[in-house]
Amino acid sequence: MHRLDLKIPPPLLFLAGVVLVWLLDVPGLAIATDYSQPIALLLGTVGIGLDIVAIRQFRAATTTINPLRPDKASVLVDGGVFGVSRNPMYLGQALVLFALALFMGHGAALLVVPAHVWWLTRFQIMPEERALLARFGPPYAAYMARVSRWI
Repeated sequence: MHRLDLKIPPPLLFLAGVVLVWLLDVPGLAIATDYSQPIALLLGTVGIGLDIVAIRQFRAATTTINPLRPDKASVLVDGGVFGVSRNPMYLGQALVLFALALFMGHGAALLVVPAHVWWLTRFQIMPEERALLARFGPPYAAYMARVSRWI
């Protein structure tokens, strides 16, 4: 286990990403088309929707939504949006960050998205997977084989 595993709450990491997207307005790297803002609004809406639906699914299953304590999960949620992505909330965050960069026309800010995805995968998702595999065993292994980590 790495010392950064499960240490930074994903919502805090997301907020840091939002700030970086906001600040990374590099002259000469602007992106904009007639369709940038409508596409950004659509992607942002999908991202927020994924987060809301996933949180509701966790609450309906009466299991923890605390990303720093995956070992406290009481139920394996593998249907609904979790049948499409094992991490729909993190996917939603990535979509919102991409949408924000696109909406603002900040080309350099698009680099925030793969950085966010990398960090989440390495220091949040992989440790979550180990904890959930230890907690749920073969049913979680089958879920991992059936459903992609992101999409």
